[in-house]
Amino acid sequence: MILTGKERPMGRKLMAALLLLAMGLSSALADTLRLPAGVTRIEAEAFAANPALREAVLPDGLVSIGDGAFADCGSLGWITVPGSVTELGTDFISGCAEDLLLRTVAGSAACAYAQSRNVDYQAGTVYRALLVCQTYPDVESLTLTGPANDAIGMESCLSMFDGTAYAVASRSNLTDEGMLDAIADTFGAATAQDVSLFYYSGHGISSADSDRQGALLGADGVNAVTAGQLRAALDRIPGRKIVIIDACYSGNLLTARGAAKSAATPEAFNASFISAFSTRTRRGLAADSYFVLTAAAANEQSYEAEVNGQVMGLFTASLLEGCGYGFSSGQPAPLAADSNGNRVLTLNELYRYTARNLLSEGQHVQAYPENCGWFGFLRD
Repeated sequence: MILTGKERPMGRKLMAALLLLAMGLSSALADTLRLPAGVTRIEAEAFAANPALREAVLPDGLVSIGDGAFADCGSLGWITVPGSVTELGTDFISGCAEDLLLRTVAGSAACAYAQSRNVDYQAGTVYRALLVCQTYPDVESLTLTGPANDAIGMESCLSMFDGTAYAVASRSNLTDEGMLDAIADTFGAATAQDVSLFYYSGHGISSADSDRQGALLGADGVNAVTAGQLRAALDRIPGRKIVIIDACYSGNLLTARGAAKSAATPEAFNASFISAFSTRTRRGLAADSYFVLTAAAANEQSYEAEVNGQVMGLFTASLLEGCGYGFSSGQPAPLAADSNGNRVLTLNELYRYTARNLLSEGQHVQAYPENCGWFGFLRD
C-alpha cells in the first residue's frame, strides 16, 4: 500500500484525512496517527500541515517516506520510524515541534538521519548519569555542605522522568584520578545511541597556570581535573554527552606561585569548560554531541545557601526547581522550566529558567550550544 498526497489537486489536510478514512482509520485531524501493517511507502507531503497531529507511529515493513511527508505539523512531538525504512526524504519532518523525539532502532536510516540533523532520538538508547559531589571532609578550609544535598536532589530528580530513565551512579569526594576512573566505569558500556550525563558539584579552581584554570578540585584539595582532561575522558565515550557543572572560582586556592586573588578571574572557569567542549573537531559538532550547562560567568562565584531548609548550590537548586523536584515532600511538582507545557525539558528551557533565577544572585549561567531547544535532557 502506498499513501500519496503531493500530486492530488486538493488540500493536503483533506487528502490525508480521506486516505485514512479509506483505510478505516480515524481522521488525520486526530492527535495520533497509527498506520496499519501493509503500508510500504508514504509519498511526499502525505500528512503535511496537520496542526493537530502530536504523535505518528509508522509500521514495520514501511520502506520509503517522501519529502515533507510530515512537514509543518507543528505539534508533532513523537514519531516512530521502523528499521525497515531505507529511504527518507530530506525534510520529511521539517517544521514539526522543535523538541520532536524520533523513535527508531540502532543502525537504521532514521537513526543516521537524527544523528546528522539535530533531531533528538531514541534507538535502544540507555541513559546513564554520574553525579560527583565534593564536600572535602578532610580539608577543613575547603569543606562544603551543599554538594551532598545537590547530588541527592539530582538523583531523585532524574528518577522522576520515565521517558529518559537514567541509571544513576553517585560518587563523593573523589580524587582527580578517581573522577576520571568513575567516568570510564560509569559510561564504559555506552554506545553511539546512548546518553551519558556527568554532573559535578564542588570547588572549581583558578590558577596562574592556564592548564589548571577552571579545573574540578579533587578531594585532597590539591589535584584537579582540568577541562581538557574531562573532555578527553568523555571523548572516549560514544554517544551524546551532557555536562552540568555547579562550581566556582575560589581565588585563594592553589595559585601556583602564591599569586594574588586577581591573578585569574572566574571567567576562566566557564571559558575553559565551554571552549573545551565547543571546539570543533574534524568529525564536526554533530558527531561530538556535547551539551553543557555551567553555573556562573565572568567575575562571579557559584554560591551555596539554605534553600527550603537545606544547604544547596543555588544553581542546582534552581535547576531542580525547574525540573519539578519537590524539595520538602520529595514528590514531583510542576515543571517550572517547561515553557511550552509538553513535559519535555530541553537544554534551552533549563538554561533560560536557571539564568533568569540566578541574575539576582550575581550568577550568569552559561550553556553550550546556544539556543538548543531540540535536545530533551528529561522527558516525562
